[in-house]
Formats: sequence, C-alpha cells, structure tokens
Amino acid sequence: MSITNLIFRIYYTICIILVMKSFLVPLDGSKNSQRGLKKSIELAKPENYTIVGLHVIYTPPGILLGNHKIKFKDNLVKNSKKYFGDAKKICEKSGINFVGKLIHGSDSGFDIVNFSKKGKYDMIIIGARGMNPVKQVLLGSTSNYVLSHSKIPVLVVK
Repeated sequence: MSITNLIFRIYYTICIILVMKSFLVPLDGSKNSQRGLKKSIELAKPENYTIVGLHVIYTPPGILLGNHKIKFKDNLVKNSKKYFGDAKKICEKSGINFVGKLIHGSDSGFDIVNFSKKGKYDMIIIGARGMNPVKQVLLGSTSNYVLSHSKIPVLVVK
C-alpha cells in the first residue's frame, strides 16, 4: 500500500467519524461484543454520540410452538436485559448515551444488517469472532456477514 493510499484511508476514516451521530453495536454477552462496545465508547466519547446496543434473540420457528414458548422467550429477554444493563452502566461511566434494542431472529448477521437499514446508524461496530479460517468457511461468521452485506461502514474489533 502506498503512502498516498494510506493517508487517504486515514483521512476518509476521520471524516466519517466526524460526521457520525450514532453507532450500532451488536451485543451478545461475549467478550468479543464487549470489545466492540469498548471501542464504540472510545470513538463516541469525544463527540458524545449515542451508542445503540442491539441484541438478536435467536428464535428458530419450531421452538416457539410448544408449552415452553413463554419460558424460553422470557429467559432470552432476561439475558438481553442483563446485557443492556451492563452496557448502559459502562456507557454512563464514560458519559455516553446508550439505548438498547431487542429483536427476534434466526440469523444474527442478516438480522443486524436489516436492522441497520431501518435506522439512521452511521457505523456498525462489531466484535470479531476468534475463529480460524477453516471454521469461518465451514460455519460462517456474523461479523463477516455484516461486513460483506452492510450498506454503512463496519468496524470489526478484535
């Protein structure tokens, strides 16, 4: 990569960050999603942007048909509220506004990208999964899907 190209990329990134108002940060309670949250706070702090935490509750269609439907959903919502509560505390300590959003879906990557289209989010900041290349090919990866299909900038944090 040439110096000119590198300078252009840095300039472009700075320009994008300067005009943003909100970051979409997928949260699933993992250490990877926490790293994404921490990076979003770093980037949001100078301009006091809003961080929108998104949790996709995995709900395969068949699981919601039996007597366990209510218990299953209640348990998942309870976990989501914990993720949001923890994220809100971390953001508040840094003086950042946090809003939690909860959606139901069966494919996290697809659901994150679709959700991002419905709001005015300037960037998705997502934690990377520490998979090796073979597993990524075999299993897929939420962050890879979001990176490949999003129409807005995506920052993948390792």
